Amino acid sequence: MRISIVRLLGVAAAALACTGVMQAAEQGTFHLTNEIHWGKAVLEPGDYRMVLPAPGLRQPHFRIEGRSGMIFELPLTTGFQSYSDSNYLKLVKVDGNYFIQAFSSGATGKTFTFSVPKPTSRHLTSENTTFDVAVR
Repeated sequence: MRISIVRLLGVAAAALACTGVMQAAEQGTFHLTNEIHWGKAVLEPGDYRMVLPAPGLRQPHFRIEGRSGMIFELPLTTGFQSYSDSNYLKLVKVDGNYFIQAFSSGATGKTFTFSVPKPTSRHLTSENTTFDVAVR
């Protein structure tokens, strides 16, 4: 009987630890006015909810939920920045399409970068522009 109680306490402690990691994941919402590409996924205009990677996970992935479903994206790199109250997605326009290039999380002091295709033209024109979308 004593072994069962010890085992039960161990399972309960592991469950609480996993719950703590999941609760530690930060969330944010954003609104898109245009069609945006994030990796191979296409996000239609509308409202989205984003769940940032939990601090304890080895493979940090972003979960993005919208009216048409859910996608998961892995950042290429994670960098550090100054802490601030500003959270935003950095978008870049490449060959007429918008792509998520980075997410800046002032609350965590991290910047996550994502894969963006290279322009087909060798000349950078005014069409290849960047802008930010606030994440609240």
